[in-house]
Amino acid sequence: MQKNSENLISILVTGANKGIGYGIVKMLLEKAHLSNVYRYKIILTSRDEQRGLETIEKLKVQFGNSDYIQNKLVYRKLDITSKESIEECVNWLKAENGPLDVLVNNAGVAFKGPEFNTNVFDVTFATNVFGTIDFTEKILESNLIKPLGKIIIVASSLGNIISLSTGRQKDFKKENMQVKELIELANRFRTSIELGTNEQEGWGKNCYAVSKMVINKYTQILSQRESILSNGIQVYSCCPGWVKTDMGGPKAFRELDEGVICPVYLVELQHMLDMELQGKFFYDCKVKDIGL
Repeated sequence: MQKNSENLISILVTGANKGIGYGIVKMLLEKAHLSNVYRYKIILTSRDEQRGLETIEKLKVQFGNSDYIQNKLVYRKLDITSKESIEECVNWLKAENGPLDVLVNNAGVAFKGPEFNTNVFDVTFATNVFGTIDFTEKILESNLIKPLGKIIIVASSLGNIISLSTGRQKDFKKENMQVKELIELANRFRTSIELGTNEQEGWGKNCYAVSKMVINKYTQILSQRESILSNGIQVYSCCPGWVKTDMGGPKAFRELDEGVICPVYLVELQHMLDMELQGKFFYDCKVKDIGL
């Protein structure tokens, strides 16, 4: 395992070749480049290796290909919808990096337009929910988050359960829910789409929104896990707002640099567990109620 002689804060960002993930990496590098206060080693990951490597080169050009960038920005291919890819990334972390200080689960997908069917569910939930959970759980199972580390999930304000029926809201508010139960709840939504009963059952018809409700609930569940609390690991989800990215589109009202302020704020929070904030959802760097 490589020695982290400079006591760098090790951060892995999923889905970081473009959009919010790229913006998070860029802002962190800017802070570290301009100040000795922020000392990061950033692992930029993407599903597409060529695009990821192109992004690394783009950042090196932006920062003058300095020694700082050469030594503290690393690329790793990672497709969180592939168990094999997750395994390969975890093994690489064990061998080459060691435990992370911060895991930023940013990878996400969204369909554009009104299409709504089980295929939309499958593609959306594969990344936004199941892949995110699989990767996070594998990281934890492998002891790859340091004590007093952080897990940050980039979610969405659309994940507010207020848009669901009272009955479905009650399902999400269940206390002491386990991850297995949450996945079963997600699959109930898929079944309702298949049967055409999603409106009748109070789900609505927005796969992206429901995927974010599920991942916000996962954040809450994970934040209260005994092993997480005993190791002082902070767990949060957050919304960047509507940002001008490939996903957000050109009509969005926030520029990329504005959209990454909140996730970067959470990265920079003091590494000390605060139960008032643990498991909470953040918007504009403040806790926001999302009905859970």
